[in-house]
Amino acid sequence: MLNDFWESFFKFLRTHLNEISMAYIATVFSIFGDDILKQIRKKTKKENFFVRLAIFIAICAFGFGMLTSFFGRLLSHFISGFDNLFILIIILGLFIIAGIIAEEKRQL
Repeated sequence: MLNDFWESFFKFLRTHLNEISMAYIATVFSIFGDDILKQIRKKTKKENFFVRLAIFIAICAFGFGMLTSFFGRLLSHFISGFDNLFILIIILGLFIIAGIIAEEKRQL
């Protein structure tokens, strides 16, 4: 019975690996997004408002969106090559690391 539970759990985990990977990448961008935007703000502060607005929209909508999609698929593909137990350890480890970084950046 316990074996059936683990098999179902890991099947569920593998089925949702893309979503889990995208969630992790989105978490990383939420942690570091402010730093990225500060750097962009420094480089574009002399531009007029509409140019800065267009750059902001492009970075947020297209840049972060496309990077999240690309790196999410890449991470999912990388993780899927491991055994079930290692997948669980990797996923938990990645989110724990993200939580520790967020805590260090005073975002928790």
